[in-house]
Amino acid sequence: MFHCMSPLFLQIRHHKDTLCCSLISESVTHFHCMTLFGGITLLLCALFYRQVLCGDVGPIGGFIRTNLIGHPVIHEEQSWIFDPDVAVRRSKQFIELNGDKGEKLIERLGLGIDGYDEERLKMQRARDEGHLGGLNAFSP
Repeated sequence: MFHCMSPLFLQIRHHKDTLCCSLISESVTHFHCMTLFGGITLLLCALFYRQVLCGDVGPIGGFIRTNLIGHPVIHEEQSWIFDPDVAVRRSKQFIELNGDKGEKLIERLGLGIDGYDEERLKMQRARDEGHLGGLNAFSP
């Protein structure tokens, strides 16, 4: 009888005049029957499944995980409380505070926040005197 010293604990038995190696573990048996491509695919899937439990898998594993599968954060499900009508309700408040299309907001941002906003406003109005909408007003 043939003796097999293998870490997979192969068992040799005689079956109809042929030696037949059968694996003890059923999952190892299924893996043994797969093609080379299927085996590599299974190993890659197991590698990425185990990455959740273990640390860094190296540069190649990290590259494959980042570019092909994506970070685990991407696959997490999130729920957001979203009200699509809030913009309609808030637009009236925005127009009162910042003007139509934000003219007052732009002016406030241009004046700064250091406490010299009134002096800057006077200088800007003196500078813009005679201009209409950014263009020189043509006098007839």
